[in-house]
Amino acid sequence: ALPIWVGPKRARPPAWRPADWERVDVVCVSHAHWDHMDGPSLRELHRRFQPLVLTGLGNRANLLREGILDCVELDWGQSHPLPGGHRATFVPMRHFSTRWGHDRAMALWGGFALELAGGGRILHCGDTAWGEHLAAIGAHFGGFDAAMIPIGACEPAWFMQTVHIGPEQAVEAQRALRARTALAMHHGTFKLTREPMDDPPRRLLAARGDQDFRVPAFGETVLVPLQKP
Repeated sequence: ALPIWVGPKRARPPAWRPADWERVDVVCVSHAHWDHMDGPSLRELHRRFQPLVLTGLGNRANLLREGILDCVELDWGQSHPLPGGHRATFVPMRHFSTRWGHDRAMALWGGFALELAGGGRILHCGDTAWGEHLAAIGAHFGGFDAAMIPIGACEPAWFMQTVHIGPEQAVEAQRALRARTALAMHHGTFKLTREPMDDPPRRLLAARGDQDFRVPAFGETVLVPLQKP
């Protein structure tokens, strides 16, 4: 959880830079770790679009330091309306939060469940370890059309299992969340842990069986059909 200018460097440049985006209405910030709350990207998005920024309780001060003048802080289970009649709910994950070392667990971390006005549900897990919260979230929302699930930064498992899941547990997480389609994330960008950079996708493809768990190519756009109410 070190600043990018202190910790590991990116293994590849961003597939999409803020300057490439034509419109951004909402930004969901899962927690304060530097690879999830990137100051330069947030400042550029704020300058160009002034989007609604959603995050967990306690993160307002972190975002103010990055030049984000306003945000909506949410507790676990709390929802907020989005433009277009959609709704976002901040959901609990098993992880932790710190930005400066001395502020561990002083701001909330989590994921975002998005309920779309025309029908359909999407989940972004943020970072998470394995736990019963995944099945509880799946049951509460009645499953998801798509879930973005982390697969990397998982080795050695005896140490990382309290904060991250590996590829095999990600397959279990898709089932627990009742997600029809899963998209792999949180891999291939920073060398944070011991496993080789190409190891999580390889292990996932070997473990997924007939589940629709995809590993998008770098910069790929994925279209997922949504269930209508």
